[in-house]
Amino acid sequence: MWLKILLLYCLACHAPSALAQDMYEQDPTVLRAGFFYPSVNQIASRADIMLSLTYWMQELSQRFDMSVAPVQLFDDIKLMAEAFKQERINLVAAPPLSIAVHFERENLADCVLASRAGDKLDSFYLVSGPTVVGQGIDALRAKHVLMPENDELAEVFLQLLTLKHAHLPYTKYFAKVTASDKAQKMLLDLFFGKADAAIVNQATYELMTELNPQMAEKIKVLADLPLKSKNYGFLHRNYQQRARFMQNYLKIAETVRGQQILMVYQQEKMSFCDVKDLDTFAALYNEYRQLLKQK
Repeated sequence: MWLKILLLYCLACHAPSALAQDMYEQDPTVLRAGFFYPSVNQIASRADIMLSLTYWMQELSQRFDMSVAPVQLFDDIKLMAEAFKQERINLVAAPPLSIAVHFERENLADCVLASRAGDKLDSFYLVSGPTVVGQGIDALRAKHVLMPENDELAEVFLQLLTLKHAHLPYTKYFAKVTASDKAQKMLLDLFFGKADAAIVNQATYELMTELNPQMAEKIKVLADLPLKSKNYGFLHRNYQQRARFMQNYLKIAETVRGQQILMVYQQEKMSFCDVKDLDTFAALYNEYRQLLKQK
C-alpha cells in the first residue's frame, strides 16, 4: 500500500505543467491515449489502473522511441468521443459498442486489442444462481439481476433478451436490477443466494468456477454474447506515428511490463482487428433500438 502511494506521488511530481500539456495536445507526433474507466473498473481500482497504464506508456516510449503524453481516464464516453474528435487524444480504448455508437467512424483507423490465448472469447454471460429453477430467460421473470455498472453493451445485451422474449424492457421484466463494479462479487452474491442472476465476463466466470468447483455446480450459463475482448483500441487517422505504433504493438507483449499489464487486464495476447468489426455492434445496437420502438 505504501509503495503504491509513493509511486503515485512520484508520478504526480513528474506530471507535466499546463504549458507542457498544451504542447502535447498540439503535437501530431505525440501518442495521447484515452481509456474508458468504467469498462475496466471491475478489474482493479482507479489508482491501480492509472499506475499500470502510465508504466505501460512509459515502457512504450522508452523501448520504441515514441513521444507519449500522460494517460487520460474518462468516465463519460461522450466526452471521450469529443476529445478524440478534437484530437486531444489519438488512441482510444473502450467497449466496441460504445465506440460504434458514439465515435465518428471516419476518424477511426488501425484497430488493436488484447485478448485471451488460443482464440478464446471473453464473452458476456448471463448466469443464474441456485435460487433459479429452470433454463433460459423464462426462469428469470420477476427475479433480482446484477449487471456491470455503466456498461452500454451489457445493458443492450439484457434489453435484447427481454425485448425479444416478452416485448418488455428489462426494467419491467425483472423485479430488481442492481449495478455492480465487481464481477467476482456478483458471482459470490449468486452463490450465496443474495441475487438470482448476473451478467459477467467469460474469463471471470471460468476463473471463479475453476477455483471453486461448487460454484460451477450452482451457477449456470443461460445466454451469452460472443466477444473477442471487452475493449477495442483505435488510433486516430491523423496520428502521424500510426505506422510505427502498429509495427511495434505486438512487441509490447514481449516486454516484462507488457506481460504485467496483460495480467492486470486478465488477457494473454495482443492482436489486431479491423474498423469493420464495429459493424456487428452497430447492427446489434440498431436491432435493440428497433425492438424498443415496437414494445
